[in-house]
Amino acid sequence: MYYVVPAMVAEMPNECQPYTAFTAVNLRGSVFLWLVPFPPDDRQPNAWLVTNRECAEAAINKWVRVASNRDDGCYHAIEYEGPPVEPMFPPETFRELLMLGFKNRVVDRPDHPVILKLRGLA
Repeated sequence: MYYVVPAMVAEMPNECQPYTAFTAVNLRGSVFLWLVPFPPDDRQPNAWLVTNRECAEAAINKWVRVASNRDDGCYHAIEYEGPPVEPMFPPETFRELLMLGFKNRVVDRPDHPVILKLRGLA
């Protein structure tokens, strides 16, 4: 997976899928980016995608654990029932977290190797 900066999406529109990136932290204090894809425009919403987004949005205001339910074909947000815990977010900005998370996997220029390869030029 690559992070394609908005200005480069036009260079490879059929290969890009939009995501929402949520900054998240678990109870142990580990920070991560929770990437939630948008459903494709040309299909019915997929229950896995819809419930993934619902879980991420629920986690904005409360601690949850996400569990997959294969029988129902979706995710469930299970609320944390322990004592109150304040989340400890890092000092880095969202952009800094994106760059840390994607490291060398940022498509940010027209001559990026990924774009050249898709065009058959590399």
